[in-house]
Amino acid sequence: MATRDSEAKARARWAALETRRDEHEPVMRLANMLFVTMIRSGARCVRVRSDAAPTIQQCGATGWSPLDGFEPPLRIAEPLVWRLKQMADIAVEKMLAFDATTHIVVGARPDQTHDYDVHFSRCEKGSVIVIAKAPTEPSEPYDAGRVRRAWILLSHAEDAPAREETLALVREATTLVGDGDVMRERVLLRAASICFGSGLYAEALSLLGAALSLTTNVRRRAHAERTIGAIHEDHWRLAEAKTWYARALATADGAPAPLLDAVSPALDRADVAMKEEDFETAERWLARGESMIADVFGETSAAFVGTRARRVELMRLRGEASAAERVAAEALEAAQRFALSEDADALRYELAELVHARGDAAAAVAHLRDLLRAPTRYPPRARAHVLLARSLRALGKEAEASAALRAASTLVGGILPSDHPLSLEIELELAQLDATSPYR
Repeated sequence: MATRDSEAKARARWAALETRRDEHEPVMRLANMLFVTMIRSGARCVRVRSDAAPTIQQCGATGWSPLDGFEPPLRIAEPLVWRLKQMADIAVEKMLAFDATTHIVVGARPDQTHDYDVHFSRCEKGSVIVIAKAPTEPSEPYDAGRVRRAWILLSHAEDAPAREETLALVREATTLVGDGDVMRERVLLRAASICFGSGLYAEALSLLGAALSLTTNVRRRAHAERTIGAIHEDHWRLAEAKTWYARALATADGAPAPLLDAVSPALDRADVAMKEEDFETAERWLARGESMIADVFGETSAAFVGTRARRVELMRLRGEASAAERVAAEALEAAQRFALSEDADALRYELAELVHARGDAAAAVAHLRDLLRAPTRYPPRARAHVLLARSLRALGKEAEASAALRAASTLVGGILPSDHPLSLEIELELAQLDATSPYR
């Protein structure tokens, strides 16, 4: 009888919350109940969906299962996702968030604090949010004024017109926040990311090394190791890149949501395998990353769109041009719907390669012009300028092709070694500028 009474009370509680689901207070209580249930059950990671039942599942080694003691009606799920996003400071319009964190206090005792890593993705229908328990990080010492100024300087550094100005601003920002400040590692990692995107590879390596010596956060450590791997990959030091990506994968195994934190290193390994023309290995790593994202968020999610450019590239390299073009066009539409600019640009490049190869140079130019509309200092973007030059020359526009090659040379000059495949490709294209007729 007691069990029946308890079940009846639970149903009544859910019904009351469902009836008042548009009101703020019931949804807040529901979100708090989720965290309490997580703590009591010892759940490491839960997933909340707004478009399917059951909406909350527990993450385990063999997949997802219902979280005992917390099974709200489906109609409450969407406002619950909204509340969890609010708690993690994820903007309403944001389509994807893999770097959010929320902090709660259960009860009045300091030792009952808990941090949670939050992963969010919009889907074609509804949304999915994953909450993973993470170790509490110290909040002191923290110089708010200096940290705020450092973030402002880094924002200016990212938008600076020249690498020299970026470097000066980054160095000023990182000297503001001392070794004792709990925010120093985050400032260092942000500065390293800006330097990496600007082609300031030596400075990025120095900053990443300093961050790794400070951080105990598993996710930030894996991110730093991945970035070091990417620097080696950009320089075509593929063995070193694989070593660092393997480290990032091993580190991700200890992350709050290892299923998600292992995705990026797996996709990185696919990138390297494609450069090595080892398509079987590339398929294995790419399929692993795709399956992890699909298992958590589904194949109609913004997160899954992030895997599509690599899938198209692998299809193109294997000679599956027609299918690759179809997948790329569909994925580009999805990337635009989800406002994923970087993924859209990667897909535009792949489409340009595909249409250029089948002789449609005009369509290739259109894709590449869209891709290159925003200025960048990232050296590998020179590939797009080289392909643009080829397409323009195929159209008989050699003056414009020459300008595209000069832009490519500016991006890699003094940054990538002279024997780098991209540097050699630019040299070859420049040497052919005196050709008397366009070629395909």
